[in-house]
Amino acid sequence: MKRSENVYFFTKVWPAVCRAQHLDPRDDETRHGLIASCMQAIGGPDTDSLKGLGDDEATALFTFCRFLANENAETSARWLACQKDYVAFNRAQQADWHERALYGNRINKLDRYRFKGRRSAVGEMLEKFDPDEARKRHLTMAVRHRNRLRRERMASRVIRNRER
Repeated sequence: MKRSENVYFFTKVWPAVCRAQHLDPRDDETRHGLIASCMQAIGGPDTDSLKGLGDDEATALFTFCRFLANENAETSARWLACQKDYVAFNRAQQADWHERALYGNRINKLDRYRFKGRRSAVGEMLEKFDPDEARKRHLTMAVRHRNRLRRERMASRVIRNRER
């Protein structure tokens, strides 16, 4: 787990879970048990520590904690999708991030026809989570985002060279 994710977990996520579940935030044993039960539920590595968790496992842990902190239909559906295939779920989250970075939150007419009309790679509450579609959408959005950033860098170099 990255340092920024670790800080986010201990400052935002874990206190929210403790408030909702009436737990003591200083109880390390409970926290380790929660991490172990999350990893067991997704079929991830056999660990009870944040150290050594990869991006996929960290996303699964955050999804589980959001479910515990705010038990509603949306967080429940996301947790169920994450349990189905946590690696594909993380790719779907990344695809949504790349898409928001590229296009913002706007919706246009063409969105109805892209990716079978789905608004998100993770999916809405009543949509079935499809790992293959999430993988395709992640590849598409990541490549588009990378190409856009590359074009912007090249354009800024050209402008800097003209100013010299």
